[in-house]
Amino acid sequence: MYPDADFVHVGEIGDATEPLIEILDGLDGRPEGPQQVLTTDDRLPLNRFPMPAYELISIPDYFLASVQFSSGCPFTCEFCDIPALYGRNPRLKNPEQVVAELIGSGSAAPSRSTSWTTTSSPTRRRRRTSSRTS
Repeated sequence: MYPDADFVHVGEIGDATEPLIEILDGLDGRPEGPQQVLTTDDRLPLNRFPMPAYELISIPDYFLASVQFSSGCPFTCEFCDIPALYGRNPRLKNPEQVVAELIGSGSAAPSRSTSWTTTSSPTRRRRRTSSRTS
């Protein structure tokens, strides 16, 4: 997949994430041996995602800040890979999380723009009906 990477984390944050962090914390330099691939089987609910560590970066160096508020999509559009990557069960962050991330990104330093990010378009499909009469 990525032959030059020592570690590959496949999937969203979940049951493979903590083992990867423990491995990385225990390293002193570059690891020996073959590439290690850790795959998430059990995704962490979106409302349990950790708050981004905005204080560790210089936000003015970036043109755009983003706040993710949902993941997954119930639809199976033929051109889209979101259900395969993030699941068909849409998940949302709670409003308090979203507000905390907005405040956190703004309190670290104001960015030029903020983008709302989602892996789907949370909409309802409606049947098209005609109002014409003959």
